[in-house]
Amino acid sequence: MVGLAVALAPMASSEVVPVPVPVAEAPSLHSTASTRGDAAVLWRGFEHRWSDTNHRVNRLGSFISGMACGSSPCTATVVHGAASGIGSDTINYKTYFTELAVDDVGLKPGYSEFALSGDENNVIHTVRKVSMAADANTRARDNYTVVLNGFDLCATEEAKKPISFFVWLHSERYDPASDTIEFLMELWLNCDCDTGTFLGIECESGEESAAYDVRVSYLVIAGEDGYHASSKDFSRSYGWDHETEIYSDPISGSITGSTRHTYPKAVLGLKKVLFDLENTEDRATILRDEGHWHHSWYTSVVPVNYESSTGTMDLEVDLLFKQWADPVPTFSYKNKGNAFLQAQVVLLQFKDVDLTHRNHSGSYAWDKKNEPCSSDGREDFDVSFEF
Repeated sequence: MVGLAVALAPMASSEVVPVPVPVAEAPSLHSTASTRGDAAVLWRGFEHRWSDTNHRVNRLGSFISGMACGSSPCTATVVHGAASGIGSDTINYKTYFTELAVDDVGLKPGYSEFALSGDENNVIHTVRKVSMAADANTRARDNYTVVLNGFDLCATEEAKKPISFFVWLHSERYDPASDTIEFLMELWLNCDCDTGTFLGIECESGEESAAYDVRVSYLVIAGEDGYHASSKDFSRSYGWDHETEIYSDPISGSITGSTRHTYPKAVLGLKKVLFDLENTEDRATILRDEGHWHHSWYTSVVPVNYESSTGTMDLEVDLLFKQWADPVPTFSYKNKGNAFLQAQVVLLQFKDVDLTHRNHSGSYAWDKKNEPCSSDGREDFDVSFEF
C-alpha cells in the first residue's frame, strides 16, 4: 500500500510550513491569573454511513466548533459534514465527545484551516508548525498535550476517491521567548479518480489533480501534576470481496497510565488518525481506480472502565472503512480491496475533574445540487453544560 509506506517512513524530508498565527476559537477559555476552573468539549471520534450507496468524497468531517467556556455554562457545537460525488443520498452519523471541567489544568482550543492540493495517486504531504498564544492558564506549565478535536475535508475541485488519509498532532512544547504553545501537525492525503471518464458521468478525462480545503481542530491541555497523559496505537487490518459484507468490529484493549499520583478519573482522546487502502479488483469488466468509493467510515474511542488504583482504562476502538453495502444499486460497483486503519489514543488522567461521556446521532439528506463546503453540507448540534 503506497500510503502506508509513507506513514512508516521518516518524515524528515517533508516541508515544514510555519503557521505563526493559527485561527483560534474565541473567546479564549481563560484570561485571568487563576489556574483553576477550565472546561472544554473533547472529541472522541465519529461514525459516518451513507444510506443508499457508496460515493466519492466531496466532503467528510467531524469536529468541535465555536467553543466558549470562559465562564459557566461551557458551550460548543458538534459538527458533522458530508457530501457525495454526483448522487443525492442520506447521511447517518454519530459523534463521540466528553464534557469536562478541570481544576489546576489549563485547556485551550483552536483550529487551523488551509488548502491542500497536488497530483492524483500521489501522497500530498504537509507538516505544519502551529503556534498558539498562551494565556494565564496555559503559560509556562510543566506538561503539554495536544489532542485532535476533529477535522473536515471539502473538495474545491472534482471529488475524488480516497486511498490514504493521515493526521497526527505531536511535539507539543511551550516557547517562553514568544509566549506561545507550539506543536507539529502532520497531514497527508492520497486519492484518485479515473472511473467513468469515457461516459462523462463521474471523473473528468485528463483531470489529474486533487484539491481540498482542510480544517483540523485541536485542544491543548497544560499543567503540572494535575494531569498525566499516556498514549497507545490501536490498529486493524482486513480485506473484502464482492460476496461477504464487512461490518464494524471494535477492538477491545486498555491503556495503563501513571500511579505516581492519585488520579480518580480519566478521559480518552485521539492524537492520530490513519487509513490506508488498496484496490485489489481483478475483474476486467469492473471500473476501477487505485482508490475506492466509500460507504462507511468509523474512527472512535469509547471508555469502558477506569481503575484509578492501577491507572488502567479499558476501552473500545472502532476502526472501519467500508467500500460497499448491500443492496448495491444499479450503476454502483463493488470493488475488492484491503484496508489498514490506525488510531493513536491518549489517556488523560486528572486529579480533579468532572466529566460526562456523550454521543450524538443524526441523519440528514444530501442533495447533489447543494454546495458541499457550505452549510448545506453539514449538520450542527449545540452542546451546553454547567461547571
